[in-house]
Amino acid sequence: MNLDEFWSIVESARTDAKPTHEALVDRLAALTMDEILDFQMRFDEVQDAVHRWDVWAAAYLIGGGCSDDSFSDFRAGLVALGRSWFEKAAQSPDSLADHSVVIEAAAQGDLDAIFYEDFGIAAGAASALALPVGTLPSTGRLRPGTPTRRY
Repeated sequence: MNLDEFWSIVESARTDAKPTHEALVDRLAALTMDEILDFQMRFDEVQDAVHRWDVWAAAYLIGGGCSDDSFSDFRAGLVALGRSWFEKAAQSPDSLADHSVVIEAAAQGDLDAIFYEDFGIAAGAASALALPVGTLPSTGRLRPGTPTRRY
């Protein structure tokens, strides 16, 4: 899955009447398991691109603090804002102060729309739906050439 295909799926989910994470799960569940895994790998790459101190500082200011788990949710929320805003935030995290979702979340004290954990776990939820009932994922082994993370 290339970057344009990844963003096409994200943008499509954003146009749905359902909450964005539910629409994303629906779209991903219609794909093959390999396609879901490809989406997740691209998602991880996109999130990693904004795993930076300046972005974390923006998350800290918006959220009134930001743990490492919250920062992961924040980066998922950036993806959920769509490609245009994600790229704008990646270039200048301060630009988030002008986004309506951030302004509304801050005004209402409900930060779930920008610290969007459910969006970040959508591929996992879709993969569970894509498996036939009563089955488990195969061996759990990574495909050859699959990038891994070290913490």
